[in-house]
Formats: sequence, structure tokens, C-alpha cells
Amino acid sequence: MHLYREAEPGQGSVCEIVLGEPAQDKDRSWREDGRGTRNGKVNTSPFGYPSNIMGIVRQPTSVLLILAIFSRHDAAIQWALDQAIQHWGRVALASEPFGFGETDYYQSTMGDDLVKQFFAFEKLVDPAQLVEFKHQTNAWESAYGRKRKMPEERPVNLDPGYLTGAKLVLASTKDHAHRIYLAKGIYAEVTLHYTRRIWEPRDWTYPDYRRADYHEFFEHCRVYYRERLAALNL
Repeated sequence: MHLYREAEPGQGSVCEIVLGEPAQDKDRSWREDGRGTRNGKVNTSPFGYPSNIMGIVRQPTSVLLILAIFSRHDAAIQWALDQAIQHWGRVALASEPFGFGETDYYQSTMGDDLVKQFFAFEKLVDPAQLVEFKHQTNAWESAYGRKRKMPEERPVNLDPGYLTGAKLVLASTKDHAHRIYLAKGIYAEVTLHYTRRIWEPRDWTYPDYRRADYHEFFEHCRVYYRERLAALNL
């Protein structure tokens, strides 16, 4: 225990720290504490160093890969989905196509009458792969724009992310105050968080991701994800 005591006059400091003896826990056999010990013995992290004075570094739990495909062209949505299935495997859940009208930000590059559709993939993934997934989808967008002669500058927009029991994370190439840098020019943000049994937006959440019909689909994804974790004993 750390006790703070005012210094005596003339000692030249405002206060000093006195370290008291820690409380004794006579029976630690029933738990592992946050300092990485069990039965008074030091645990070792998966990376090989003792972890008796810090949290244990663990590999993250696998997450549910999500892809949002955004376009006015059904053919573009299907083409992008085909690329994703080829590289990421089978789709577990697909949303209905949602009409998009929250902002005209994309109108100049993507046109009118935009539709967004979400897909969740069967195979759970390492969250660190989000960087790789964003680079893949950027490459697919560029390839489609080159191969398909469309009037729009950007005929398809692809946004990969992942979902856990607590949050929906999206990748971005743009930095901002609420985004964390991952690697290779890719950032991530928590777009929605799950609390009190509902999905909640943040101050920075995109307008369309505040919609109840989006949240309903993400709730189905969350249930599926938890069932997959249980089946895999994760």
C-alpha cells in the first residue's frame, strides 16, 4: 500500500512516499489475480517473460469480419462480393440492401440512388488482419474502376471492419482525432459500441451507422459471433 505523508519542515520536499507491507492473502488458490499469479506463483506470458507485476499479454480473441459494399450498381455490388468470397470464404450473414440518403457527400463521385449492403463472413479472423483487408478492398475498388467503364469516378465503395461482442470497428485510410493508427497507412475507429443490450453510436459515428435497421443487422451478427465462439470453445 502506498501512503503519502507530508515532509517535515526543512526537508526540502513537499511529501514522501512510504511503502507499506501489502495485505496478506492466505489462500490464493481460488483465483488468478490481475498481476498474473496463481497460488502465489509467477505466471509467464505467451511471449516468455514473467508477468507478476503487469497484465498478461495474450493473443486477441478472433473477431467477425464485416464488409460494407456501397454502390448504385447491382453488378458492382455482386462483383465486389465475389472478390470477397474468393479471398475470405463463405458469407454467414447478409443484410438487405439499405437505401442511402443521410448525406450527399458521395454524390459527386458515386452518383445518386446509392445502396449499402453488409456481409458477415463465416471464418473468424485475427483483428490485426484489418490492415490487410483494407488494402485488399482498396485494390478491388481500383481494379473495378479500371475494368468497368462506369460514368462515376468511384462506382463502388468498400469498407471492411470487424465486430466483437462489445464493438464494431471500421478501417480507414484517413487519420482523425478518434482514430488509432494500425500499420501501413491504415487507421481504425470504434464506430459503434454495445451497452445495455443495444448498439450505441459515438460522437463521430457516421450518420447512416446510427440507423436502427443497421443495428438490427449487427445484433444478428453479434448473436452469430457469440455462437461461433462457443462452438469453437473460444
